[in-house]
Amino acid sequence: MKTTTTLLALTLLLAGCGNKQTAANDDETEYIAGGFAFQAEADGPWGIMDTEGNVIIEPQFDDMASALVNGVFTAANNDGTYTLYAVEGHKTRKIGTYSDTGAFIGDLCPVIDTDLQAKYIDKQGRTVIDLSDVDERQAISVSNFSEGLAVVQLEDNTYGYIDEQGRTAIPFQYSGAWNFSDGIGIVNMKVPEDEEQSRWAAIDKRGNELFSYQFKEMSPMDYMFHEGYLVANDANDRYHLLDKKGKVAHSFEEGVAPYSQTINGLLMAYDRSTQKNGLISVDGDWVLEPNYTFIRYNGKLLAASTDDKHYTLYSLEGEPLKELPKGFPVMLDWQFSNYDNIFFLHNYRVSCVPYDGDGNRLEDKDTFYDFNWSYSPGAYIDVFTGDDDAEEECEDGDW
Repeated sequence: MKTTTTLLALTLLLAGCGNKQTAANDDETEYIAGGFAFQAEADGPWGIMDTEGNVIIEPQFDDMASALVNGVFTAANNDGTYTLYAVEGHKTRKIGTYSDTGAFIGDLCPVIDTDLQAKYIDKQGRTVIDLSDVDERQAISVSNFSEGLAVVQLEDNTYGYIDEQGRTAIPFQYSGAWNFSDGIGIVNMKVPEDEEQSRWAAIDKRGNELFSYQFKEMSPMDYMFHEGYLVANDANDRYHLLDKKGKVAHSFEEGVAPYSQTINGLLMAYDRSTQKNGLISVDGDWVLEPNYTFIRYNGKLLAASTDDKHYTLYSLEGEPLKELPKGFPVMLDWQFSNYDNIFFLHNYRVSCVPYDGDGNRLEDKDTFYDFNWSYSPGAYIDVFTGDDDAEEECEDGDW
């Protein structure tokens, strides 16, 4: 299954923005994972289970399905298309089949139709925003909505933002753009041929520039603010937290490299001196010392290992709670807002077992052969003809 974490090289330039056909819902729903795709046996069909490990859709899909986001999941088809399904109780309702799909954030989802036309649809499959013209240019990629705005890339490789009515909210004048987070969007500025002058900027929802840096002096690490901070590193490869005014709020010690967004004031980080991982606060204090080959933190759960064989569940204060049975712990990312302290142990071979936040196996739950917990809200989908010179773009939380 092609995931939406891959930004493909584009050869066919279609789509655009503008004509709203049906009323959009003003719901500001955050990312919701209603469940996971699972496989009960090797090479078997895929079904959907909820976040407590209960089967809600029995295995029936030949190819891997996505996670359930806002009551909808995507299943791959043998012909390379993807079908969106809504889950209603223990039944599925087919929304439509498309060349590519994003995720339902609120009540809107970007899709590339089988005739290679881009649009946003509602959960009935009706066109909400007709992407047939953007300032008399064609669009070649669109994103999911975030904070009421979505990124669109046009055929001349300029980027801008549209609102949920399909109107141009921020003009198409950037050489790169990322989804809004914490009320701020990060954009790359169009510059002369001299790459030394290339720069990026933070903008508000009116397109006003809040601050800017040349890449040679400071580079953003994930292009998204969270909890008021953006991780960036300077020309000497030292890492900093920037505030919303672009000022350095904290500089981490040399050799300390945060690699996650700020979640509840904490970040996963790599210490080059120990060549290990730990959990560090926005003030630079280690909550979990950098002694671990593996660490996983999603804002509610924290697990780590010193040898990639034995894993321990920790409190968010860094106190060991319970050594886990043999297996690799897998957690949902913080973006899935209704996720409630459940993780899975994957034993690398034949099973995935659900556990609660205290490290106890959920009783009367099945053991699953394999599952798919990921769906990357915020990624682009693209109009393309199959030229697979792909440039991978890992979204937050992919690992």
